[in-house]
Amino acid sequence: MTMLRCKCLILILAGALFLGLLGACDFGFSSEHAFSSDEMESMDTKFDFALVSLDGEPRLQVVLSFIMPRSRIILRLPSKFLRNNRLFDRIELLDTLSDGSIEDISGYENKKILIAPAGRKVSIRYFVRGYGDDIRELKSFSAPMIDSKYFQFAGTMALVFPIAFFNGKKIPLKFEWHLSPGYEVFDSFGANKTNQKIEVNAHELVDSVYIGGADLRAYQQYVRGQPVNIIFEGQWDRISDSQFVEVVTRLLEKQREVWNDDNFPYFLISFVALGTGCSQRREARFGGTAHINSFRAYYPSDCPMKPEMVELISHELMHGWIGKKIKVGQVPGGFDGKFFSEGFTDYYGRIMAYRAGLISEVTYFKTLDASLEKYYTSKQKRTKLRDLVHRIYRKGYSTRELENIPYQQGEIMAANLNMLIRKNSNHQYSLDDVMKDLLVQADAAGGTKYFSIEELADAFDRYIPGEFLNLYRKIEHGEELYPPKLSGCSTPSNLSYTSFQGAYSRYIPNTNIYTYRKLSANCARWLK
Repeated sequence: MTMLRCKCLILILAGALFLGLLGACDFGFSSEHAFSSDEMESMDTKFDFALVSLDGEPRLQVVLSFIMPRSRIILRLPSKFLRNNRLFDRIELLDTLSDGSIEDISGYENKKILIAPAGRKVSIRYFVRGYGDDIRELKSFSAPMIDSKYFQFAGTMALVFPIAFFNGKKIPLKFEWHLSPGYEVFDSFGANKTNQKIEVNAHELVDSVYIGGADLRAYQQYVRGQPVNIIFEGQWDRISDSQFVEVVTRLLEKQREVWNDDNFPYFLISFVALGTGCSQRREARFGGTAHINSFRAYYPSDCPMKPEMVELISHELMHGWIGKKIKVGQVPGGFDGKFFSEGFTDYYGRIMAYRAGLISEVTYFKTLDASLEKYYTSKQKRTKLRDLVHRIYRKGYSTRELENIPYQQGEIMAANLNMLIRKNSNHQYSLDDVMKDLLVQADAAGGTKYFSIEELADAFDRYIPGEFLNLYRKIEHGEELYPPKLSGCSTPSNLSYTSFQGAYSRYIPNTNIYTYRKLSANCARWLK
């Protein structure tokens, strides 16, 4: 018996087997212990938010109130987002404002026990600490950003709530914002609504995003008849708001057209100026994350609108379909499905930027080459899938080079599958058709669906029998993948492959996979 199991048994024997401790020793979830729909309906759950000062420092104050459906409940605290661990350290003075108490759980810093009489209303108050004076630092993007005039956070970073909400069912919630005059507030569920009533499941609550401030620049656009709110914080020396707005709207128009999907009654986009880099002769760092009905991104303040930045926006927007509707991965965190959720999204992020007319064919292949070069010169490219799952995002085991591998593998895989489908059907079908088939299945399942590898293989087998599994097995076994040779277009040469595989690859950083400077007119048929 493992030490972890022994600890769990001790808790049980000590009287900790209460409704809310959900089955497994790692606080996994089971329908037996999750709240029922009737219980959640009777709780009258409400979040109150306010920006306050605590000992002279800005804090987000959160008051969570609800009627206790049971006498003991496990509370979930923020834990980890991207590379930022121990987010619960940013939760301060967590306590009840009414009857009841909050107690620690030995060995679980991101979980607490709330004890109060069943049927009685309780209020829990806590304060969320941001990065203070370092709000403009890149590291702040994966933790709550809070100062006296601005805040931004995802639900997973700052919300404390009962762990028994994780039952797949909709939770009736009320939000109320208590902000000074002149402040605007936007979240995944609405724009400038200080009082909201929403119904979301726990995963959507974790995936939500919240933005507010006194000096925001907010624009509302309509894309194919649906509203899109675009929010800016900070200034860029070489990019105007209108440039960002044009890129976003053109990408959204193209993507929604391709997928024939305008079911976005509300969408939120946030851009924040963080750090510098373009003027310092080093690779500028920028990034983004997709959330429910929204995405957010940061760019250095001294950068122009680079093609890679356009492709990043396209990538994050594509998560509205790949990652939100089409889900892949059985391992917690979906690490085993990142080749699809991130790699296929990278493929479409790049190709949708081309289709929207925001990058040329030359730029498409040039930025693709840069990604391929990093893959072929990486010491991690032969990492087996099970080893990647074990190491990724784990402190002391993971690296950015490792974390990029599933992105690169998935894009190469997608490009090959697209080529094979087009070739097999004489360009009558493409990878788009498989994705549309998967989206139909997701819609039939209620809007989102977790696909197994076997289900993905079945979808591809209708067009190119056996080919999906052939490529997937290479990823599974840590074998190298090669980009497709696009007949009539610029084709990668064996010499390029050999040089990247050779022992002296580090001495030839400018070698190209695709000779993008000599593209022919036939390239477009592989991309459109």
